[in-house]
Amino acid sequence: MAQLDQILLSVVMPVFNERATVAEIVRRVLAVPLRKELIVVDDGSTDGTRETLREAGSAPPGPELRVLFQPVNRGKGAVLRAGIKAARGDYVVIQDADLGTTRASTSVSCSRAWSTTRTSSMGRASSAARSVACCSSGTPWATSS
Repeated sequence: MAQLDQILLSVVMPVFNERATVAEIVRRVLAVPLRKELIVVDDGSTDGTRETLREAGSAPPGPELRVLFQPVNRGKGAVLRAGIKAARGDYVVIQDADLGTTRASTSVSCSRAWSTTRTSSMGRASSAARSVACCSSGTPWATSS
């Protein structure tokens, strides 16, 4: 298995009308000390989320954050497919933008999970190219700071 610092982790974040939480969860994911890219996919939000994401996507940190916009609401499945298709990482995790259901955890837990052959995710699907882990609540990305 590759060294942890050689692995690129793609974090796909589906978003729909999450104006109240999206900036904070993006900040938390980007603060995790792992080599990663965050792909936020907005599913046609109408509450100001798109404007918040446009601001976030145009500011630093740069290549770690990409924001994709669906022209209309197509559902979570379509958003996930778009995010996974855009992912460049060795592994893909899915992180919900809703802070209400997440629990504090540490990035150390994530480091351990990705450096072993086990996974602590809710679900996992593998292909020859990469693994996809579905992590919604209780995920290490939602560290409290």
